[in-house]
Amino acid sequence: MNFSRMLKIGIEYEEKVLKALRKKYPLSTRIEGQFLDYDIWIPELHKSVEVKYDKRSETTGNIIIEFEKNNKQGDILTTRADVWCIHTIDGFLWIKPMSIVECILREDYKEIKINNGRCALIPLNTLYHYRLKDLDTL
Repeated sequence: MNFSRMLKIGIEYEEKVLKALRKKYPLSTRIEGQFLDYDIWIPELHKSVEVKYDKRSETTGNIIIEFEKNNKQGDILTTRADVWCIHTIDGFLWIKPMSIVECILREDYKEIKINNGRCALIPLNTLYHYRLKDLDTL
């Protein structure tokens, strides 16, 4: 899949999350352009959201979390977002980045390499134990 197609899919899922957020937090805003720190800002909570989607998770039941890229810290270790929203087949999984790191450190996972990155392949059922029950608990 080429970059422009991946970008289009990413924006589509950001819009889905934004629509859901605006039901409770109407001032939520998607950050457009080349801003890398996070995808959505929730002014009412003063919190930021990174949106993730992995199509293959729909059939495998696993999610890929990059922890190293080109011998440097990967997304999960460099994120500036307060919370990640992982779009799954069952809906949105809201989780703090450090809870994902805790899951990686505590649980069994399979390490895989994708391009120049090292990733953890984590069963979604395992990751659900670390999720936020409600965004208000941020």
